[in-house]
Amino acid sequence: MQDRFLMRVYDPVTKRMIYDMALIYTQLKYIVQGFSLENLKLMQCTGLKDKNGKLIYEGDIVKLTEDENIYNIIFEEDKARFLISSKTFDFMFSSHLIKDIEVIGNIYKTPESLAKEGKNAN
Repeated sequence: MQDRFLMRVYDPVTKRMIYDMALIYTQLKYIVQGFSLENLKLMQCTGLKDKNGKLIYEGDIVKLTEDENIYNIIFEEDKARFLISSKTFDFMFSSHLIKDIEVIGNIYKTPESLAKEGKNAN
């Protein structure tokens, strides 16, 4: 579960996802590669991998094999838990689902995947 503490950042200015970064916590602000996180979108790793071995992060768009529906991985900060969110309901993200989950994109790079399902891609 060492991957559980990985983070990634989406930079809307350059429109790229940053995985290899140095996170520094100072004066109650995160700094990523010299930029304030005010404009950057920070996403936490679940620590789990999908059926293809790809790490699953908050903000990922996933498909479940059993029902072919599209879902969004969200992090509930107040309860410190990850949820799988659909257009009609949310449910707990758990390791027993891993064999049925495939990451197909994320809400910043491929928001059209969620739009097709009628979800708001933040």
